[in-house]
Amino acid sequence: MQTQLPPLVSDRYFLYDHACQTDAQPTSTNAPTHIYLTDFEQPLALNNSQQLLSTSLIDTTFYGETYQRQCYFYHEQGHYCLDTNLHPAPWKKISKSGGKLRICDTEQNYPQESYEHVALVTAMHLHKAQRFLQRSAAQDMPPMSLLILPFFRTLYKDKDGRPQQRLNYRNIIYFPASKSLAVLPDRDNFSGRGLWESSFIIAHELAHHMQFAARPKRQTTLAASMDEGESRRAVPPDIAKRSLEAFLEGWADLFAFYAEHENSAEIVAYRCFGYNRNVANPMFADHTYKAISAAALAVFYAGERGVPSCTRPDFSDTHIIGAVLAYHLHRIVSYVLDSGWLAASSPATKYRYLHGWLTTTFDQVQKDSDNDQNMLRTIITTLFQAIKHDLNQRLRDASQHVWLTAQVCTMLEEGLPTLSQCRESS
Repeated sequence: MQTQLPPLVSDRYFLYDHACQTDAQPTSTNAPTHIYLTDFEQPLALNNSQQLLSTSLIDTTFYGETYQRQCYFYHEQGHYCLDTNLHPAPWKKISKSGGKLRICDTEQNYPQESYEHVALVTAMHLHKAQRFLQRSAAQDMPPMSLLILPFFRTLYKDKDGRPQQRLNYRNIIYFPASKSLAVLPDRDNFSGRGLWESSFIIAHELAHHMQFAARPKRQTTLAASMDEGESRRAVPPDIAKRSLEAFLEGWADLFAFYAEHENSAEIVAYRCFGYNRNVANPMFADHTYKAISAAALAVFYAGERGVPSCTRPDFSDTHIIGAVLAYHLHRIVSYVLDSGWLAASSPATKYRYLHGWLTTTFDQVQKDSDNDQNMLRTIITTLFQAIKHDLNQRLRDASQHVWLTAQVCTMLEEGLPTLSQCRESS
């Protein structure tokens, strides 16, 4: 007798305006063009096609959809889910689940745990981060899809052949290949707040959209690997791809940090991971300095997930390696701009410089990345060369250039002693 899997249920979030969502052709005369929410400086401008929640960045907003994947091989610790060809099993949407989210009336006071409220707050945070990106890097992006409180269900069999399911909660995931951002139900509700309430976290995800949207052809393979969504690990661990992911995670943290006016304090409120990801803090939660030692690098290359802990960093996690990169790149750009030899220092100015350095680095290392087992070292070397070349173009005094690049090299060696080869490449 086959065990029946329990149905997917959500006992916490709900659809508030059923009439708006179920009417195929809404007839309301109160279709909003702009939405104002408390605590947001700018209104959200809507593209009002059939009253769908759509903006210049968000193509379509979906709510309550269910996605499912079937595993031929499943590894609980690493969350590997492979199909019969031992490739990552794809997510497939279950038909007739969820729907397109509409906003019919600005007079509604949507409850905090309604689909509508979650969607609007997420859209507002995206809008705020988008405006910062346009001001600092002058970069426009193609639209994305927004998935509000979807279910992601993994089906597999345990060692005794009994059917099991695993539901994904407590996360916000950007899927590069489909250009979609999924705000998951977040069952445990970090410290009384959903992840979607954090402007830092939403800005971080927008940075991933920015990273991939500009170079879709070059990044197809990497995007597919990141679309696994849970742990972004492969079997066996692909060092080159995971190194690039760590670089992208650090970049995304930096963007969010500057979009938040050089402040990541609010992320600390999210237990277990917030303190480690605070860009301004030189220490991890266990009070060790943010650096990538030889031992940390060995853990990362091994790719095995460590024992979950809220007090010490897990160097197998690409986000932790990215956190080290983010902290030291923030130190470097602040030192360079605060030296007084270049433009006045501001969050937008700092990110503009960083955006140029990081984009140049990413473009160069992507050209031949498939088999580079020293990808992290390649990234740091290429990054140093990009900074050095940029400073050479901006500084007329050769002695200033020599002095400043030497200081940049010293800072790289402090945080990345096993990766930096800037003395040899100078």
